[in-house]
Amino acid sequence: MDHSLPLPTAAPRMAPLGRLPVVAVAHLALMGGLAWAWLVIAGAAPGLFEALLCAAPVVLALRLGFTAQTDRQQYVARLLACAAMLPILLMMWAGAQDAPEATPDMSLLARRPWIFFTAFALLHAAVFVAAIAWLAAAVTRVEAVAGCAPVPAALLVQRLQSLAAAGVPLDVTAGATPGEWTVALRLAEAERAHRVLLQIDERTHTVRVRERLGASGAAPCNADEACMRCIGDPAFDPTRPDAQRISSRVAQASMIDPARLQATRLALRGGQAEPAPQAVAPTAADPDALLTLLCALVTRSGYAWQPLLGLGGAR
Repeated sequence: MDHSLPLPTAAPRMAPLGRLPVVAVAHLALMGGLAWAWLVIAGAAPGLFEALLCAAPVVLALRLGFTAQTDRQQYVARLLACAAMLPILLMMWAGAQDAPEATPDMSLLARRPWIFFTAFALLHAAVFVAAIAWLAAAVTRVEAVAGCAPVPAALLVQRLQSLAAAGVPLDVTAGATPGEWTVALRLAEAERAHRVLLQIDERTHTVRVRERLGASGAAPCNADEACMRCIGDPAFDPTRPDAQRISSRVAQASMIDPARLQATRLALRGGQAEPAPQAVAPTAADPDALLTLLCALVTRSGYAWQPLLGLGGAR
């Protein structure tokens, strides 16, 4: 059967982003309610102004939720920044409000505010991390190309292996368990590694994707990597040197650019995947191009591309 799809005319079916503003608004409403509760507990006599300040993050998240989703990555980044930073500002503001002097007849929380704010910070961190893990899978999924019948898993593996045989800079090896395959991207720096674990589920026609990035004695590629500032250090310190070599292990779930995915030329004939000439040797410093090519291969073979952000997977 010929599954040739050199250039799909239909736009890729990306995961909807509507759940992201709902989660952000719910989280900010919870944090705003806790900030208001602290003002009441501390006896600061909150009024209309304080209520507006506690509700302001929710209003901002609602406004951001209705902004354009043309750039999916920027849309997600705006809402995540709002949900991450505004509760911290709320906590700092609430803790700085004038309150009556603590007396023995006050509640334990009013006499020991550090208990409340420690719980506030831990709750914010726990909810935010859990939301990130869930949203990483919810907003990065790419559905199979409409009208494309799923191929057998063995045929999909042949197509993956044929990419490397065609000269695409990646290596495909079998994983530790059946149905798992590790794709190692060949990067320009030998000290850096980018591995993609693909778990093929033929029953649900889904390929679960886990990315692992590593660096071992690599030169920093930007100012953020070179910065050795720790939490609490001054933002500017002329005596603090930049890092010369770094080592790290990172798990991530990349968002595929729908326009780039749609423009990816890839012909599928039997067990062979024939990328366009420009895809055979993409720049080694552009792993996004390789990830998009892998996503095109998977979705045009009738499988959904499902990134996950978990502890399991390739190392």
